[in-house]
Parts: sequence; C-alpha cells; structure tokens
Amino acid sequence: MRDGGYAPLGAWVAAHVQRLHAPPVAVDHLVTCGNTNGLDLALRSLLNPGDVVLTEEYTYAATLQALRPMGAALLGVPSDEHGPLPAALRGMLEQRRAAGLPAVRVFYCVPVSGNPTGVSWSEERKAAMYSLACEFDFLLLEDDAYFYLQFNLNQLDPSSQPGLSGLGRSLLSYDTQGRVVRVDTFSKFLAPVRYATCPCVLWRRYARWRSDFAPTTNKNRAFVLDGSPRRQTSSSA
Repeated sequence: MRDGGYAPLGAWVAAHVQRLHAPPVAVDHLVTCGNTNGLDLALRSLLNPGDVVLTEEYTYAATLQALRPMGAALLGVPSDEHGPLPAALRGMLEQRRAAGLPAVRVFYCVPVSGNPTGVSWSEERKAAMYSLACEFDFLLLEDDAYFYLQFNLNQLDPSSQPGLSGLGRSLLSYDTQGRVVRVDTFSKFLAPVRYATCPCVLWRRYARWRSDFAPTTNKNRAFVLDGSPRRQTSSSA
C-alpha cells in the first residue's frame, strides 16, 4: 500500500487479499474512509461525464445516486436468481456496437447478496461476466460488502460454515487483464475498516482522487486488525 497510510494495516491488507483472492495481475490497495467513499473514489477515477455504466437491473441505490450527478449513462442488465444473464448482456453490447453507440466503460456490481435483491452470482456467471468484460473491453467495479457474510443456512452449526477458505471466488480472482477494481469492508461484522484493491495500472488515478478528496483513515480503527492495545492520541503542540 503506497498511499502513506498506517503501514501495518497496509501490509495486513495486502497479505489478506493475496491469501483470499490471489489476483493474477499486480495490484495495490487503498484504505478508505468508508465503503461508499471507496466506491465514490473509484467512480470518479474511472469515469468521465457521459460514460456508459452497466448495473444489475436492481442495484444499490446509493451508487445510483452517486452516478447520476457524474453524468453517467446508466444501463440495467436483466438478472435471475444466479446473477446477470450473459445472453441478455451480450445482446445489449452487440446492439450498441452495431449501432455505433458509445462503448460501456464500467460494470458496477454486487456479486454477493446483492442489494436490494439478495442474489449471489454463481461461479459460472462470474466467469461469463469477466469473459464479456474482456471481449467488449470494459472494467468491473466489484462492490463486495457482504463477501464475508456467507453462511450455510441449511446447517447453522458453526462447524458447518464456510470460513475464509470456503467463500467462493471473487471477480478479482479471475482478473488476468487488470479490469477489476474491488471494494471491501469489515464494517458489517468487525470494525469500520474499508479498503479497495485495484490493478497497479489504475492505482495512480485512484490514489490521486483519494489524496485530493478523502481524509486519512482513523488509526484507532486500524489497531483492531493490527492487534495492538494502543490508542492513537494527539500530541500537544
């Protein structure tokens, strides 16, 4: 993590992402002030006014509220209980290409427990969406706020739950071309610590927006993951 933040947290995040997702391309990480803040920074760094953004047909309202003032052209992708429909998306993309319309820039998605539908993408749909991103040359913004909240509801015994090793693949784990920006958070179950992972080729744009518009992360939060009992205190002048 090269943003000048709390170094032990940055090292922990890098190791954690490598362990869970093993990104095929070189990535870097940014600790952000909130999940919404991380998404907003990603959108501002990736988009220009008028860019075409795909979302699932029903998606997180706060992201739509952030996209509209940016001047993004929004297109909803039909989905079922397994995630976005590859054939429907391919048809949309081919029609735009044939009509000479602007290409899609970003697909914003919530692959686990989508808000508001609760749909989690199957592994087949993740692979299909990534394949279409490569074929039609767009980026994937993976908002995975609920990634760690995956449970075996048929057996509620703790020993039957997936644990970190059974959470399934992320879009980041498929990313052989540097097309995925991933936003994570521990705020749903542990502490208000959030971070983004992006390919090194996109890192400079993301980091510039963070430096200009986002305050640094509170180090007291970082200590929760670092395991230190210290509190961050201000020094007197």
